[in-house]
Amino acid sequence: LTRFYGLAWPDEVVFDEVHFGKFITGYLTGQYFFDIHPPTGKLLIAAVAWASGFRGTQPFQKIGEAYRVGTNLFALRALPAAFGAALPPLLFSLARQLGCSSASSLLVGCLVLLDGATLVESRLLLTDSSLFFWEA
Repeated sequence: LTRFYGLAWPDEVVFDEVHFGKFITGYLTGQYFFDIHPPTGKLLIAAVAWASGFRGTQPFQKIGEAYRVGTNLFALRALPAAFGAALPPLLFSLARQLGCSSASSLLVGCLVLLDGATLVESRLLLTDSSLFFWEA
């Protein structure tokens, strides 16, 4: 709920969505771009975006740029939100496997659930939440 509620807000390009949006558009349109980072997270988001009907029409020129009418913003941000939503139970399980008590493991899960930076980064078109997920 904390990751998906109001996911389509704000309806403008925020922070590093400028860069990741360009990468996703590049993958969908076949346009060449240079990126020093591994492509897995961006390719996964591009696949979900393509499946939802996004065809790379958003230019992603600047922060604050309004998304075009018809852009399914929820679908663009859904995969990062899903990875972010999976983090608390995953880290709870990891803490239990490491021998922590149920109470300590619950604290770990709750801290990740309520962490402001993780919450914000998993609600935007960014790859950080998928990185956190695969690292856990």
